[in-house]
Amino acid sequence: MIKELEARVQQLTGEAENSNLQRQKLIQEKSELERCYQITCSELQEVKARRNTLHKEKDHLVNECEKNMKLLQTKYDADINLLKQEHALSASKTSGVIEELEQNICQLKQQLQESELQRNQQLRDQENKFQMEKSHLKCTYEKKVIIINLSYVFK
Repeated sequence: MIKELEARVQQLTGEAENSNLQRQKLIQEKSELERCYQITCSELQEVKARRNTLHKEKDHLVNECEKNMKLLQTKYDADINLLKQEHALSASKTSGVIEELEQNICQLKQQLQESELQRNQQLRDQENKFQMEKSHLKCTYEKKVIIINLSYVFK
């Protein structure tokens, strides 16, 4: 029975040593996890601070953007009103110019018709003159041919 008890003591001693090793490993693991937890908490605080800074910056940019949009809208409205006034003035001037141009067009059309009639008359006159010169040159040519032929005959 002593041997059994010794074996039992040895077994329990081995289990106790195993248990102590596992306990030490768990303590080390706990320390490592606590260290990781502290690092993560620190990083989380940094991220929260950065988020708060970015949130403030975003709010500032949004406010600035809204101010700029209001200024641009005011400028746009003023520009539109000015353009409307200029357009109205331009439209009234344009209608007078259009009327004047239409009168000029009518005069130019009439002048063009008269010019075309005159040009057609000149073309007819030139054609007649050309035909007369052609006939005259033809007669002169025929006379010269006759004279040349006669001169060959008499030689």
